[in-house]
Amino acid sequence: MGLELITRSIKRSYEERKLIAQNGIDKLLFPELDEDTSAGFLLDTYVSSPYGVAYRDLANPSVIRRFVNGSGQKIVPPIASEKTPIDEELLDQIISGGEATEAQATRVARMIDRIVGDHIEGHNMTRWKQALDVLRTGNFYAYDSGGNSLGLDIDFSRDSGNSLTYDFTTGNMVEALEAIDAAMNAKNTPASRRVVVMGATWLNNFGSNTTILTERRANDSNVRVEAQMEAPELFGTMGLVLVSRVRVGAMVHPVYVCTFQPGTSYVGYKGATATAWVPDAEALAFSLDDRRYRINRGVNALDEMGGRIRVAGDLVVDRYVENDPVTEFVRSQTRHCYVPANVNHTFKSTGTFE
Repeated sequence: MGLELITRSIKRSYEERKLIAQNGIDKLLFPELDEDTSAGFLLDTYVSSPYGVAYRDLANPSVIRRFVNGSGQKIVPPIASEKTPIDEELLDQIISGGEATEAQATRVARMIDRIVGDHIEGHNMTRWKQALDVLRTGNFYAYDSGGNSLGLDIDFSRDSGNSLTYDFTTGNMVEALEAIDAAMNAKNTPASRRVVVMGATWLNNFGSNTTILTERRANDSNVRVEAQMEAPELFGTMGLVLVSRVRVGAMVHPVYVCTFQPGTSYVGYKGATATAWVPDAEALAFSLDDRRYRINRGVNALDEMGGRIRVAGDLVVDRYVENDPVTEFVRSQTRHCYVPANVNHTFKSTGTFE
């Protein structure tokens, strides 16, 4: 009745659910795992500004190179925690896909499998949106069950100039991509593996741009514009659909143009209106060769004997029982955040289309 059954349920759920994948977008965008059972971590911000060495005459001393410390900030990631009761009413119900006469133990095992699957989908929905939003806005957001701020957000203080705007009523997609390329070059964003993830309106405008269409017609395998009829997922990442790789106009470096469509819209909390993962009028830009960290910190959970343990992980699942009325709870917890090494290597461009 302990964690072993929960673990088996998690394994099965990962094989069957929509928003469940080992290759989630948060792991692609924030590939470096920092995991510890402590409550928080010290974020040291130090961005170097290198310059060349100076020579000296034989009779003169060495030239002084001053060092300026970075800044340190203690960050305690917030805890997301939800639980599902398995009460008498639920136990009396027939689980879909089973017979009315099936054994109680079989029914409960299948029920727990589906409950855990629901929790995993919920956590992944939040984590994937948070990962995208850190790159969009420079902030890590943590909301309550009504979508309200609890004051637990983390602001990484991105430069305001990294939030670009582009007026498509007077310009075009090629110029918009040139502006993103120029902004990334100005901030010394790594030139390799640059990505632009477009909202729906950006994507429609990209697909109808005459210059890009001309490049495609000229050569489907053009080194400046590459497109495939069956678009793959970029580096095997669930839902991150590769549309094209482009370098057009005055762009210096190519970018992967993508959209994020994992098979369902983003729903932030129970009863919330479904929204796009990336707002329709926005595009976010970044390089996959930047260093970014996926932080997991410790939560308190129960072991198989009901004792308290400290655990860190992408998702911590346990079970416990309340006595009167006898109700078993399946609980899931996470304590995480996403940290870019240099938040000023990430960009958002908001378009005006009409």
